[in-house]
Amino acid sequence: MATIEESIRNHLVGSADVGPLVGSRVYPTAAPKGKGFPNLVFRQTGQDEETTAQTPDGNLIGAIFTFMASAESPAAAKAVIQAVRRAFKNFCGVMGGGVYVSGIDSLSGLIDDAVIKDDTVLFYTTEADVQIWYQEVPHT
Repeated sequence: MATIEESIRNHLVGSADVGPLVGSRVYPTAAPKGKGFPNLVFRQTGQDEETTAQTPDGNLIGAIFTFMASAESPAAAKAVIQAVRRAFKNFCGVMGGGVYVSGIDSLSGLIDDAVIKDDTVLFYTTEADVQIWYQEVPHT
């Protein structure tokens, strides 16, 4: 079974919203140097767990992820994060050929920033937090 990170990456790369903007440049943890813009990096920053009558096969995990888009303009970075939100909107089911997702919540507004070195803007970023509720075991 795919991990939650593999499932997220597969879902976003294959999305009609995100794929055309970033291609395959979706990375868990960090973007490799020299791979180009725009790109999307995500990392898990927190987690909640629940066991309920609706999840007898395993724990329902609420993993919190921070998604950060990097691009050559602020508008392009923001467009990637907005595409991520559309790709996740109302999603329920098997994500990216992997885990079973029962719900996705947007947790934060957009945070914009610029990466500057020697008084020169290298690139722009936009971040947002998302909580993805999924099961560790295949949904039956």
